[in-house]
Amino acid sequence: MLEIRGGGGLCDGAGGKQNLLDIVLQGYDIDKWPTFQEGDLENELTEPTRANLSLDIMFISSIDVQAMDLTIDFYLNQRWRDARLQYPQNLSKRKIVLRTVEQIKRIWTPDTYMVNAKSANFHEVTTPNRLVYIDHDGNVMYSARITAKLACEMHFGMYPVDTQVCHLHLASYAYTTSHLKFHWTEEAITYGSTEDLNQFTLADKWTEESEDKYPDGYYPCLRVHFKFKRNFGHHLIQTYLPTVLIVTISWVSFFLEAAAIPARVSLGITTFLTMITLNSGAKVGLPPVSYVKAIDIWMLACTFFVFSTLWHYVLVCVVSRRPIPGAAASARNSSQNSKNRASRPSTFSQRPPSEMMASQHHSPNCVKHRLVNGGSPEVQLHELSALHHTVGHVSSPDFSRHPAPQRIKDRSDSAVSEPIWILRSDASCKTNFGPPTSPGVMYNPIDMESPINDEGKKASSPLAPNGGALAAVQPRRKKLCRCQCMATAETAKDRAKRIDIYARWLYPLAFLLFNVVYWGYYLNLNPESMRGRPAS
Repeated sequence: MLEIRGGGGLCDGAGGKQNLLDIVLQGYDIDKWPTFQEGDLENELTEPTRANLSLDIMFISSIDVQAMDLTIDFYLNQRWRDARLQYPQNLSKRKIVLRTVEQIKRIWTPDTYMVNAKSANFHEVTTPNRLVYIDHDGNVMYSARITAKLACEMHFGMYPVDTQVCHLHLASYAYTTSHLKFHWTEEAITYGSTEDLNQFTLADKWTEESEDKYPDGYYPCLRVHFKFKRNFGHHLIQTYLPTVLIVTISWVSFFLEAAAIPARVSLGITTFLTMITLNSGAKVGLPPVSYVKAIDIWMLACTFFVFSTLWHYVLVCVVSRRPIPGAAASARNSSQNSKNRASRPSTFSQRPPSEMMASQHHSPNCVKHRLVNGGSPEVQLHELSALHHTVGHVSSPDFSRHPAPQRIKDRSDSAVSEPIWILRSDASCKTNFGPPTSPGVMYNPIDMESPINDEGKKASSPLAPNGGALAAVQPRRKKLCRCQCMATAETAKDRAKRIDIYARWLYPLAFLLFNVVYWGYYLNLNPESMRGRPAS
């Protein structure tokens, strides 16, 4: 009589022992798959053996972006039915357990291999991590622990906001789909680890059943896909925030004077070299790919903003040193006028053109004086006040021979103003236009037709070219002398300063617009950011 031992062995009443596996394997052919039929030589009636697979992933140890591979530790579980391994329940109500490699090699197992594995190995410490269960119906479950380094095709166009999809490709090495078929179980993938990787987070995983086509036929295969999303916090702190600070620091030069050459040049060069250093550090650990990455566009734009501040300063220097049109001629006229005043014994010895044209009433009481335009309006006002106390009242020259716009431009650009005619307060100064001028009148050089009275209103011009009588003017106090100064044309220094003022607004606005476009595209609008599970 046979009795069942826990070790899977059987013994008879005489004390002899017989292994249950040896009894089950009597007449067993390991070279034939479970559904093989002897009479079906053309495989017309033979059903393929169906193997159901599942993976218990222990952990994903590393993702090497330079080598573009993925290291994964998992249990590979395979289930199939082999009718040749059936045994009656009276022999044993327990499952047959095969723990050693030698025992496992005595039965048929699917020739499953990993197509995209660079290297793989079974765990052998402290005992071979392989196990086979066989029940009395012939259902077999084969489990083995494997560590594999899988090739993973990566694309870094979105780096460092990229999403990588790696996969494990399982297939049969020798059996075609007519002999063997693979299927995933209902709970195909389980992932026991809850910890994220250093650089990536497992965002999703899904399975796929397909067939690989080779020249000798179709082979069953299974794929499991892993979607990894890169953790952006490290790159935000180490790359993006420092570059933003460097770009904003380069804008400090817009608030410095154009004459501060050492400060602006050293600031521009320092920020530019810092950007180059950050650009090199941002690509450490990446393979030398030939296409443009998202980090390349960001670094290129930031480097352009920093480098353009140097060219901006070059433009400011050129504009600040460029002479204003007509300034050279005005300078020569100023020099000549200075020489003429120095050669004359008295500045108040010449007469205005209106008196030179007159045939009578020439009076030596009409004098002229020049004001220097280079001084401030307060200085000119003080000089006019002094002249007013000395000689009487002030009038403008005859503007009938000089177009007003051209004279205004000449007065703005020249270093020395046009003559300001001074009429003495007595009645001895007469012209051919009529009666003596009234004291206390100042003519506005801007207004070519009329003087300005005490009330700020225009009066008829005594120097009008119509040849009429000199109009009456309103008297004013001698202690008050008004001078309406025309706004001079901006100097080269003012134009350079205005360029800096424009840059204070244009650069931040342009950088803000670049950020909106950059982050809007790479975080939301790029189709690659939506890579993931295919639609079922």
